[in-house]
Amino acid sequence: MSPITADVLQVTALVVALALAYRPLGDHMAAVYSSDRHLRVERLVYRCLGADPDAEPGKMAGNLRQGYAILAAMGLIWVGFVTLMTWAEFAHPGSADHIAGA
Repeated sequence: MSPITADVLQVTALVVALALAYRPLGDHMAAVYSSDRHLRVERLVYRCLGADPDAEPGKMAGNLRQGYAILAAMGLIWVGFVTLMTWAEFAHPGSADHIAGA
C-alpha cells in the first residue's frame, strides 16, 4: 500500500468515526455540562473555596480566596514537577547525555 493511499484511508476513517460519534457524544456533553447536579468531589472543592456553585461564572471567580487557592494549587503542581524532574535525574544520572551530545 502506498503512503498516499494509507493517508487517504486514515483520513477517511477519521471522518467516518467523527460522523458516527458526533451526535451521541454531543448529547452526552450537553447533558453533562447543562446538569444542575454536582458530584460529591465538586461540592467538596466548592466548599473549600467558599464558592457558590450556582452563582454566575463572573461572580464566582471574583472571590479573592478562590484566586489564592488556584495560585497555591498551581504552585504545588510546579514544585511537584520540579521535584519529580530532580529525582529522575538523581535516579538515572547521565541518562540524557546522549541527547545533549556529551
